[in-house]
Order: sequence, then C-alpha cells, then structure tokens
Amino acid sequence: MAVSEHFINRVVGTLSHESPIRVQRLFDGAGLYIEDQFFGLVVDDQLYFHTTPATRDRYLKAGMEPFRPYGDDGKCLQFYRVPDQIVSCQQDLCDWMNYACDRVVEPA
Repeated sequence: MAVSEHFINRVVGTLSHESPIRVQRLFDGAGLYIEDQFFGLVVDDQLYFHTTPATRDRYLKAGMEPFRPYGDDGKCLQFYRVPDQIVSCQQDLCDWMNYACDRVVEPA
C-alpha cells in the first residue's frame, strides 16, 4: 500500500477549494482532515471517504467497496472508495466530501 504525492496533491488541491484540508501520513497512506475531523483516507492512489449506515448507500449503489486493511477476509473500516468519476469532477468531489463530513442533510 502506497500513495503518490501527485495523487494526494491533486485530491487536496481539489478539496481545498471548499475547505482547508490537512494531510497526515499514516503508514503507506494518508489521512485527510478538516480541522480535527478525519473524513478521508488515501491508499494506493485510491480515495476513501468516511461513511455511516445512513450515508453508505450512495457508495454501495456505485458498486464501491470498503477499505479493508487486513485483506478481503479481514475487518472492513467505515471508509468506502470514492468512484473515479467523482474524483475527476471538482464539484462532485466537494459535494461527496461535504456528505462524508455530515455537512449536508440530504444526499446530493
């Protein structure tokens, strides 16, 4: 598991248009924070956002999988992969970030 500086810079550059983003390196990945809220995870140049039972449906409908740091048979975390088409669109990515941070009431 690794993450490139280019990918992190691209994601943070896009999300920073909405809010100041802090990056904290975690092993071979990086955590994304707004103030003290841990809302995103970057591993293997893939972006994952925090979900709750109420917010997870949009990821499942898009066919996205949870982050599984211990392999397919291990425990999954509450972070689900963000679809590539969302990562590629600034407005959509910011909307999904706000959703992951509980900044919107209804799904976009």
